[in-house]
Amino acid sequence: MSVTRHEFLHYALLALTCGVRSGFGEVAAGAALEQVELFHSGEGGYHTYRIPAIVRSRKGTLLAFCEGRRTSSGDSGDIDLLLKRSFDGGKTWSPAQLVADFGPDTIGNPAPVVDWKSGTIVLLMNSSPGNVTEREISTGTGATRKVWICRSKDDGASWSRPEEITSSVKRPEWTWYATGPGNGIQLRSGRLVVACDHKVVHTESMHSHLIYSDDGGATWSIGAMPRRRPTNRRLPNSRTGHCCSICAVIMERTAGPSPQAGTAG
Repeated sequence: MSVTRHEFLHYALLALTCGVRSGFGEVAAGAALEQVELFHSGEGGYHTYRIPAIVRSRKGTLLAFCEGRRTSSGDSGDIDLLLKRSFDGGKTWSPAQLVADFGPDTIGNPAPVVDWKSGTIVLLMNSSPGNVTEREISTGTGATRKVWICRSKDDGASWSRPEEITSSVKRPEWTWYATGPGNGIQLRSGRLVVACDHKVVHTESMHSHLIYSDDGGATWSIGAMPRRRPTNRRLPNSRTGHCCSICAVIMERTAGPSPQAGTAG
């Protein structure tokens, strides 16, 4: 499948045929995968949609998050965090909801995780001034990235006011910081785990790390960091302990080869 030259972003929410049970239910090996377009660039008041993440609530609601980039496809500027929900397994979707809007600044990198004990959906995200680029942040010449959290106790119908947790999950020498991309998981112990990445001041190399919560998302700490950068972030499934992936296929902006599936969670 090739991508047209029209400016658009096409979401296809696909469960990989991994043959293990995940929060999305049983995926049969060789099952047909159906594509559903959720966000289309240039519609809904946004130039571009990027950085997808999806989770399934305890009640079975699917929640698909992304960034809505108002004026361009760039990584800085007026960027909001959006959500669509499905109550029928992904066949139909609600209109877009505005989860977080920091005015002319950037709020994005949605990284949702479900606390299966309480049913609360926890959403981590990042912010930065809209007039500061990633390079300026990475080199320490611009404002820093901040980390935020909000929660929904009603399957995403409403969300709490974002609360800053930067000091708990970001070291002083870290400049660039990104939650996710993609969803987090819950381990058998109840621990919530989210994969993130960061850059260290005076370096251009990207590093991965985990953050975790043992109290349902009330407080967060920095967890493991690999000695070398991994090729992807695959976390064990919360119910089986096996690795299982959910992918979002992104096709955007210009003609080119067929998109490749990226794994998350």
